[in-house]
Amino acid sequence: MAISLDNFDEGKQRPPYLSSPRSLEACRRKGIDPQELLFKPLSTFLKDIEIRGDQEAAQLRFDHYEQKRQRKLQLLRDVRLEVMQEEANGLWSAGKGKVLGQSLSTQSNSAMVEREKHVLDQLQKRQQLEVQRMLESEMRNEATRARNAEKEAKVRQRDEERKRELERKHAEQEQKRQREEAKKRAMAEQEAADQKRRAQEEFAKTQKRTEEEKLKELQRKREAAAREVEKTKKQAEFQQVTEEIQRQQRERVEARKREMDEKDQKRRELVVQMQREKQAESQFRQKQKDERLSIAKVNMETIVEQQRSSYLQKQAAIEAKLKSFEQEQLAAQEAAKVRAAEKAKEIEEIRQENARMLEQKRNQYLASADEAAKRQARLQQEKEEELKAKLEAERIKQEKSELVRKRMTDLEQSRVGTLTSTRLEKDSKLEEIRKERAHELKVKREEEELKRKDKLEAVAQLARIKEYEKAKVLERIQADAQRAAALQ
Repeated sequence: MAISLDNFDEGKQRPPYLSSPRSLEACRRKGIDPQELLFKPLSTFLKDIEIRGDQEAAQLRFDHYEQKRQRKLQLLRDVRLEVMQEEANGLWSAGKGKVLGQSLSTQSNSAMVEREKHVLDQLQKRQQLEVQRMLESEMRNEATRARNAEKEAKVRQRDEERKRELERKHAEQEQKRQREEAKKRAMAEQEAADQKRRAQEEFAKTQKRTEEEKLKELQRKREAAAREVEKTKKQAEFQQVTEEIQRQQRERVEARKREMDEKDQKRRELVVQMQREKQAESQFRQKQKDERLSIAKVNMETIVEQQRSSYLQKQAAIEAKLKSFEQEQLAAQEAAKVRAAEKAKEIEEIRQENARMLEQKRNQYLASADEAAKRQARLQQEKEEELKAKLEAERIKQEKSELVRKRMTDLEQSRVGTLTSTRLEKDSKLEEIRKERAHELKVKREEEELKRKDKLEAVAQLARIKEYEKAKVLERIQADAQRAAALQ
């Protein structure tokens, strides 16, 4: 069975690849080697010494080869159909491999040979010109590739120089950053030492102020004790003055009592009879009076005992004497009773006046002492609040200083991080640009290499086509020569 374009093995490694005369005729007419129709896997291109295992370049060459192969197959199958049509029309014979049905020329054999030679010469000249143009184009392409390679080398050199410059700048920036960080650490340590020193000084000042406050407090206690002594002394003096006033009052009372006793003695003889008559009534009234006096005495003793116990005792003695005097004046007249009541009232008023004055002076002294104590406590509280305010202000100042230092540190770290990230981002972008440029150059280089091979292949294909046409012309010449000889 003949091997044609429709049933040939695309993966065959050894010839014959095609054996069908029509398929071989189609290949000869288009100048295509049957070996160019075989399938080549991707691994074949990976083994190419020019690629050296570059997957992307191998894939690019594989796709390009496969597309060309499919186009060639389609072209040859179309030409094969044309050959089959010519065979059906008797214009082509598979056995002889030549064109049939040519009309014999009536001219001489030599004239026909001359015309064919002329055609062959023209064909060769055109072929040489085409080959020359293709060679010149290939030389220009080679020069272009050389210039591109030189440009690529220069670009790589510039990239390397830029990379080395970036690395140098990065190293300088890193050294500068390290020096700045060392400087900042030194400044931070110095600031910490200064803060510690200031804190120690402030602690010493606080301790000193505390000691001074303790000394002042001790002095205030001593002054308070001295004032208390002075107060006690003044109270004793006031007590002495009060007792002196009471003594003078008692003397006045005794004098008036003696005077009244004398007057009563004079009247005693006159009222004896009246006392006898009214003894019963007087005893009743005296009993009520004694009860009232006893109640007044108890109330008076209670009030006076709370303020001045010594005065109440003396007053009680006076009341006792008054009671004894009242008991002895049983026969006194109503006027004497009235005078006695007035005298008691006057004594009570004097006592109340003395007690009021004493209470007023005591209240004034206590109010003055309370005011002094409140003023001292207020001053002490103001001093403590002032000290607390100073300590709070110093603490806020230290917190603000620490906050500013921390903020500066954070800003510096953020700036360093931003610079680092920016540098890394730039490096990444430069690396991406370099890779993209290298990829573009590699693709362009591969495309140019494929174009160069395509042109070489086209030249070879054109040469095979010319050879085929030349062979066909010679075949026609020989056929015409044989016909001319047969006619002769």
